[in-house]
Amino acid sequence: MKQTKKFMSLLLAFVMVLSLTNGLTVKAAEAATSTITVTLRVEQDEATMVPPTKVTLTEEDLTKDYGISLPTGKLTTMTAVAKYLETYAGAKDETMGNFLLYSKGNIQAISLEGKLGEKGASDGTSPNGNAGCYWMYKVNNTDYTNAETGYSYNMDQYELKDNDVITVYSLWYSEEEETNYTYFNDVNYEVEAGKELAVQLKGLGFDSSWNTVEKEISGATIIASEYDKDKSFSATEENSKISKAVDEKGNAILTFDKSGTYVLSAYRKATDGKHNTISRPYAIVTVTDPKKDETQTDAKTDNTTADNTKTNATTTDNSASATTEVKKPSKVKNLKASVAKKFKKKKKSVKLTWKKVSNAKGYQVYISKKKKSGYKKTATVIKAKTTLKLKKGTYYVKVRAYNKSGSATKKGAFSSPVKVKIKK
Repeated sequence: MKQTKKFMSLLLAFVMVLSLTNGLTVKAAEAATSTITVTLRVEQDEATMVPPTKVTLTEEDLTKDYGISLPTGKLTTMTAVAKYLETYAGAKDETMGNFLLYSKGNIQAISLEGKLGEKGASDGTSPNGNAGCYWMYKVNNTDYTNAETGYSYNMDQYELKDNDVITVYSLWYSEEEETNYTYFNDVNYEVEAGKELAVQLKGLGFDSSWNTVEKEISGATIIASEYDKDKSFSATEENSKISKAVDEKGNAILTFDKSGTYVLSAYRKATDGKHNTISRPYAIVTVTDPKKDETQTDAKTDNTTADNTKTNATTTDNSASATTEVKKPSKVKNLKASVAKKFKKKKKSVKLTWKKVSNAKGYQVYISKKKKSGYKKTATVIKAKTTLKLKKGTYYVKVRAYNKSGSATKKGAFSSPVKVKIKK
């Protein structure tokens, strides 16, 4: 009898330990899944305040109000902005109000120097103070709407997901002139010096019922400035090396005379000559020397990472020195192509996807009308997907990965070519 009781006591203890261990395992798993990394970019009326910068949000951030009464229990755009200011601008809970003015679910003003309320504070509404300028945001170049209310989420409402790309921007609003959120058709371009580069400026606006819809952007000017991580990560009218007006569809052809890395943006002036009627877009152009295999540059970004020179903080590991060993990436596999059923004009959208490979900084997409020859590079992307616009005909597409550190580069083997047939 005593042995039976002893056995039952041991069994009960074992069950209790197992239960506690399982609970800890579940909590650990929940904590792991609540950690996400997003990319934040902040655009003022006339300059980039924060270039694309990675921000990691953890379970701890779910419980923090950052000293300005942010809603807890979810990770939002406001959480990401506050975490950025804490991590890279030196803000603390007791001083956050000097960096970030938050009211009615949205940003009212931002100062990277913590000088809100002081004369000349960077409130994001320049050049005319607070006259009709508002802080807004987009996630993944999309305006997410609350299905229950039918209205767009406030900055403290939309729950972020891992790898979301957030653009926070200040933009003038006028009932007389249409204002648009704008972005480029790619976040990274690559072209040889002296060759033409086709760039398209795309946009979002509102229909008559105030629903967010895609808008063709005309009347804007694309500008390109040299990227210098120690001096400038922003393209402005003052420092631009190239200035080119877009056509009625937002298209422009740019030509760079020398190799290097450039940052793109765009502007469209209102009739008052002071404000902009489009938000500032952002992209990086790598211009290669045709006499060399690769450009020699320090700035590399997939619009999800950048050096933040204003806070002297390194936000990525993409600026590895040339002495770092560069590993050759693996061969790209599982390349697939799907042709859009519906299309406009004379071109169809072809969506390409493939499996991510190890040791890859990015991917180069090549296209030809012959299976075994004549391939030309048509795109350089960071993610394992892209979209091409192709006219009627038969094409062959293949992709390879590349890895790069400083001036050292290694390229992986090409994928097997995929046949793409565009019918009328």
